This record gives sequence, structure tokens and C-alpha cells, in this order.
Amino acid sequence: GEKRYIIAPVGLRVGDTVAAVNDVIAATGDIRAGGGLYAGNIAGNPATGEVIATTDLTAWSDVNVGAKVLINQVANTYSTFGITIHGNGEDTNNEMITLKDGDVTHGMTAYTGNDTYFYAKKESATSGGVDLTGLCDTGAIGMYLRSAGVTGYTGKSNTSTGIMSFAAVVKSGTGWTNAGANSNLFVWRSNSSALMILDQEGTIHSLANSGGTIVDFNDDMDDVALLTGFRASIQEPSSRWRQEFSEFMDYARPILEEKGIAHYNDGPGEDGSVFVALQGLQYLTIDAVRQLGDRMARYEKALIGLGYDPKKLH
Repeated sequence: GEKRYIIAPVGLRVGDTVAAVNDVIAATGDIRAGGGLYAGNIAGNPATGEVIATTDLTAWSDVNVGAKVLINQVANTYSTFGITIHGNGEDTNNEMITLKDGDVTHGMTAYTGNDTYFYAKKESATSGGVDLTGLCDTGAIGMYLRSAGVTGYTGKSNTSTGIMSFAAVVKSGTGWTNAGANSNLFVWRSNSSALMILDQEGTIHSLANSGGTIVDFNDDMDDVALLTGFRASIQEPSSRWRQEFSEFMDYARPILEEKGIAHYNDGPGEDGSVFVALQGLQYLTIDAVRQLGDRMARYEKALIGLGYDPKKLH
């Protein structure tokens, strides 16, 4: 039959309220659109089920919601004010939340849109989880997380918290609980390769380097002297230890830097900090103990050759 429209040049109201100029307000009733609903100066029509605010950057429109927004969902009893999105069984290629910007052109279009700098989607097609991904087109930071506390917590116990806290749990009935013994709680990866693991017992497991300068055996060096030089080098400039062991520092520093064990930021305009590769330092400590053990074995052998009782050398 004949199509009919309601045209309101001033305002349109549903229920007992007053509509301002160009406003559509529902006080006690609903406004329903069988097709799409749009706000602002938009060319064309939105697709069925879409709510669109203008893309005309010179004519911004607001969509204000006083309670909650449900997308593909009729209720959420755990939400009073918020946004609920039901994925409708879509698999891991469906972005539930996407942030875009025309300034971004990262080129990683095998995974998302060229102008997308953040997305959230289902991690597993069948079991859920969330995949949060940040992308950039220049520089090194794809995602930056910040937590702003008011005061720092200094306690060191199994009830401690921090300005940024993380919790890893496993399902228990309708809730959750601690993970079991030896469970991996956090895993740091380089793409698909695990590099470091923190487990339930608080043990950190890191991939042992099997090559490179940081793990080279070289008994031409005095590893105890290297450790002494490193220890002295991280003292305050006025420390008597730094002065007393300056000779060890002069010996150790170029070697530690060459091996990638220590990085000294004390050049012009730098802050004077020292960063240490913990795995490299651990290898150096092992080698120092090994060198001491070899040295003691030689001394014992010499003493035995001089007639000392071996039992009295232990």
C-alpha cells in the first residue's frame, strides 16, 4: 500500500516528555526501527539492524544511552550500565571491538584492517578467551598498558598486591581458584616461541641460550674478577667499594659489555643506570664457581703430591 511517514520539523516525542528541536525522545515508550537507525548527516541508508552516527567530520552527532547497550543480546543481568556484545557463534576472525584511525596504515592486512590500531576478539573458536591486539605503523609500541595508583604497596607476602596486578586462575565449580602445582601462570612469547615462563610456585623458567657471546666458555678470563668488577661498578660513585675495586672494574667492564651481560648508560646525556642480563650473569657465576673448583682441585693434587693426607683436605 501507500508508504506513510511521520515528519517532525521541530521534534518528535514518544510518551510524556518534551522533545527539543530536531530531537526524538522516548520517555516511556520505545523507538524501534525495522531497518537501520542513523543520526546525523549521512548519505544513504544504514543496513538492517545498524545504528550509525554521522561519518561527516564537520557535522558530529552523539548517541547517548542512559542505561546499557545490548548488541545481538536481549538481556544481561550482570550489567546495569555498560555494553554487552553477543558474538552469535562467529569464530576467531570476528572482531568484537575495533578501534580505527585514518592516521594508521600498518599494512598487516592478513590479520585486520589497514587502519585498525586495536581489536578484541575471541581467542578460541570453541572455548572462548580473548585476544587483545594493538598495532602501529611506525615505531616499536603496539600496545602500552598503564596503571595509575595513589600509593605504592610495599609488603612482600603471598597476599601482596601492586600498582599493576595480574591474576591467573582456573575454573572451580561456578567460580575459580588457584592453579595446580607446576601450572604455567604467565608465558612470554616471541610470536609462537615461548621465551620465559612463570609457574604456580613462583619459579621463572627462561629459555637457555645455547650459543652467542653471552654463553661462551673462555677460561682465559678470570670470572671471579669479572664478578667483582661488576659488583663494584653498580655501587654509588662515592662508595669505598667502588674505589677499592676500581682495578677490577677497569678489567671487567669492557668484557661485560662485549658479552652483553651489562649495559652501562653513563655516556653524555644518559641517566647513569646499569642494566644486567640475568641469564648471562648466572652463567658467569657458574663459570666462576667452576674455575674456583678447578683451582682447588689442582691445589689438592699438588698437596697430595707433597705427602699430605687427602682425607684432611676436605
